[in-house]
Amino acid sequence: VVQKRCRSMARVLAATSSGRHRELVVQSLRLIKAFPYALKQHLRSQRNLEEMGPLLEADEAEAMRRSDNMPLFVCMRLSFTLRPLILDNNSTADTKVWEQADFHVEEL
Repeated sequence: VVQKRCRSMARVLAATSSGRHRELVVQSLRLIKAFPYALKQHLRSQRNLEEMGPLLEADEAEAMRRSDNMPLFVCMRLSFTLRPLILDNNSTADTKVWEQADFHVEEL
């Protein structure tokens, strides 16, 4: 279920987001890829950030290291990363993408 939800969210972002949000999409895809690893480690009471190393920026890795709940950290960071889509009132398409992506984040 987690992989399906992550794939669906990645598909929505990659296929429907406008070109001006390219960096936002790249950041979001990295976090989406990191989520299953964070969840697996959380459920096993592990904290191996090296497994997620290539998927996280240095500041994200440091913040995750300090986090008590790694999957929740990824979801919050992902929501924060997607915020510009809803704050940009000029595009109803971006708003729709945000709504779909936010739904997937809530379901994670």
